[in-house]
Amino acid sequence: EALAIVLGRSVVSEEWDLRVFALIALGALMGIAMLGGNWEIQAQKVLLVVMLGAIASYFVGTFENRVDEDEGLTGFSGSSFRDNWGPSYDSGESWMTVFGVFFPAVTGIMAGANISGDLADPQKAIPRGTLLAIALSTFVYALMAWLLGCTIDRETLKDYEDSIAVVTISGWGPVVYAGIFAATLSSALAQLIGAPRILMSVARDDIFPFLAPFKKGWGRNDEPMRGYALTLVIAIGSILVGSLNAVAPLITNFFLASYALVNYACFASSMVKAPSWRPTYTAYNPFVALVGAVLCFVTMVMVSWVAAAITVVICLLLYKYVDWAKPDVNWGSAGQAWRYLAAVQHLLKLEQTKSHVKTFRPQYLVLCGQPEGRDHLIQFVTQLSEGASAVIAGNVVLGDFADRLSAYHDARNTKFLVESKFKAFLDVVVAPTLLLGVEALLQLSGMSHLRPNTVVLGFKKKWQEAPAEALEEYVKVIQACFGMGMGVVVLRGVG
Repeated sequence: EALAIVLGRSVVSEEWDLRVFALIALGALMGIAMLGGNWEIQAQKVLLVVMLGAIASYFVGTFENRVDEDEGLTGFSGSSFRDNWGPSYDSGESWMTVFGVFFPAVTGIMAGANISGDLADPQKAIPRGTLLAIALSTFVYALMAWLLGCTIDRETLKDYEDSIAVVTISGWGPVVYAGIFAATLSSALAQLIGAPRILMSVARDDIFPFLAPFKKGWGRNDEPMRGYALTLVIAIGSILVGSLNAVAPLITNFFLASYALVNYACFASSMVKAPSWRPTYTAYNPFVALVGAVLCFVTMVMVSWVAAAITVVICLLLYKYVDWAKPDVNWGSAGQAWRYLAAVQHLLKLEQTKSHVKTFRPQYLVLCGQPEGRDHLIQFVTQLSEGASAVIAGNVVLGDFADRLSAYHDARNTKFLVESKFKAFLDVVVAPTLLLGVEALLQLSGMSHLRPNTVVLGFKKKWQEAPAEALEEYVKVIQACFGMGMGVVVLRGVG
């Protein structure tokens, strides 16, 4: 739009000029993005210099205190400030519609996080850069708005189709036009670099199979070329709409949803006391993050409740898909930390509660050895308990502790139980004999009120042919169970 005003005439047609200019700019920016993060950083430095020059030109022109009625310049005027203080929206517009159009201008807050893989020290660079950018941008935006309100009449401010107020009042207009171009290109370049990288990271988590094609990176810097291609297609579609006011509220909605989830993730990580969550920002407070999440959601609804509803539905569908598919990934989610914390707290409460006959339920220790070998015992007990009692699969690794450590770690693999969907825990001990191993399991298995009170073992097959020592050990195992005050179930004809 600024370029169309600069040219002052139609190049292709009034309807297509904006689209053609935007497509040309998109092609140039995509070329820089595909060259890699280093090129993007260098380009951002050049654009920053141009923007600083434009801001300087604006402030110089403002403090020249020019008065020109034809151009709507009033100089520093209290009456201009009073006239411009209140709202004056066109028909059908409101504060929220203006917010929806303006908000994408302040969405660079995640630019540092989006290129964290290309930063030398992201742990320091991201918080410092983000906070400095927020503080400086807020100051510059507010100061420019106040100065415009003091020095230009309202009609000139609203006449954005024929002129741009910051250009009118600046010391040298061409520099400000260049700054407008630079600011627009800088924001677009940051998103073109960041979005494909995020897409590639999500694809590599193997959460959504349909994103698998975007896992592959190219070149020394592992560039997400397919992500760039998808971003290019989406950007072209948005440009062809031909109206910033139509696209901006939708973009605002998605950014607000993203920020709401980030804020909630910070709050949730704090509430579950995850050891890995250690914010270095000394003024951090989890409830500020919660308020931020709520405000983002409320603003989504106020900007466009239809778009907000669609976004919420999409998020819920994605969440339920992950919950249903249960992908084989583990990224240390807040939900996982919350379940651990809840389990510890509930176990502590159980420990402080005396057992009562009305709430008694059998807790099973299944002497199955390696679960794969006698899975019928576990299957029978899990069906018997129906998930309402603790079931512990006990395995004794025979041998010396020091010599059998490798076998011990192999035996602790719960993959078979998980894949078989057995609702059971696994306990493994190393002992020189079966009897000593079982005695260890009887003493140490379980925790609090989840300690086993019933032992399940298989019937001794071919006992007539078994050595006397093996029969004696089998009987002593049963005696040890009775000695611990446990019930004993000997299963025969199962499996």
